[in-house]
Amino acid sequence: MNARFHELLQQQEREDALAASDEKLAAEYVTEEFKEAEALLGSGRASSFFASEGNLRAPFIPTRTCGRFYMKKHTLSQRPYLHTHDFYELIFVIGGICRQNPETFPLLREGEACLIPPGTIHKIEKCSAGDIILKAVVPPEFFRRVCPEQIDEVKIFSRFSAPPVIRLFCESCSDNLYKEQAEEALLRLILIDMLRRDGSFIQLEHYLGANLKTASLEDFAHSLGYTPGYTSRLVKARTGRTFSRLLDEARIDRACALLSDGHTALYAGEETGFATPAGFHRCFLRVKGITPAGYARSVKR
Repeated sequence: MNARFHELLQQQEREDALAASDEKLAAEYVTEEFKEAEALLGSGRASSFFASEGNLRAPFIPTRTCGRFYMKKHTLSQRPYLHTHDFYELIFVIGGICRQNPETFPLLREGEACLIPPGTIHKIEKCSAGDIILKAVVPPEFFRRVCPEQIDEVKIFSRFSAPPVIRLFCESCSDNLYKEQAEEALLRLILIDMLRRDGSFIQLEHYLGANLKTASLEDFAHSLGYTPGYTSRLVKARTGRTFSRLLDEARIDRACALLSDGHTALYAGEETGFATPAGFHRCFLRVKGITPAGYARSVKR
């Protein structure tokens, strides 16, 4: 990680530590960040959002608000508190772990990210010295310009590439020429990369693993709560392949494992959901470029 990145992390730690001891600075933070700033400031010390141990208990669930894109480290000074917001929030775990509401949010580990849409109630637990958690505030209009998908629910990304995220963080903390254009370009690439990686489609992998013999686009769409047409487009957008192609590949991969274990082609075809031996033979040849019998001979050598 570059020196500028570490310098910015330390700078933000110092700024929040200072706000914890300076009521005026803390009040400026609350005024800028919350729709209900007046009510929050009237209910107690603004600096209580920082430093002290334990959860912050506000008299109501406050709404964070922002009309510009920016990124910030989740600092050691910040206290956990339930809140919602009128923007999208992206959480990237560069190092360590990130804990949120344990009853509704999974633990995020290094290399994982989370997208939280507007209106979601959540909190981020207090971090430790080894945690590097970056939070991106993305106004709805900005998000719609850069994200290729409509996302209305909390989404966990199992993988992301750290260098472009770190570059985006450094860019957001700068006054560089064409800053906004750079932010849009970087965030668009980061989102596309994460959607492709998870394109993976962890849900699809799990579904095929559990339903290989009976899998269908309609059943998978039902499991997601989407229409078959939308699911078909989503699978193609994320993986570059059709559902039927992915299903064929998953079935043939499983058939190869069975053939390698010494099972017959008839058994392998039946166990992977093919209705007829001829259909299994055609699909195997199309996917692997070799017949089941030819494959079985090759693995015995």
